[in-house]
Amino acid sequence: MANPSSFDVELHRSLTKEGFLVRDEIKSIAKEYGVNWSERKKQPDEVKEVMESERLEERSDRAGKDQVDEDEKVEKEKNGKEGKKRKKGDGEDD
Repeated sequence: MANPSSFDVELHRSLTKEGFLVRDEIKSIAKEYGVNWSERKKQPDEVKEVMESERLEERSDRAGKDQVDEDEKVEKEKNGKEGKKRKKGDGEDD
């Protein structure tokens, strides 16, 4: 059994307070997504659906950003090659 004199009351209070703050934050986020969150009730289907839709949206956003990045890279490479051709062509015309 643990030694009662080694129990840190202040640490316990701090961790308990932090736990309450985390729960409040979870409730607040759940409310933003239209989910009624309760520690005592398990609502895995509703929460799972919301989380999955968020993941899909995030993946879609990332895929779109990746495509934009790739398009920009191709455009820069294309412009770089055209710039070299123009310089060669400009020198030859003189």
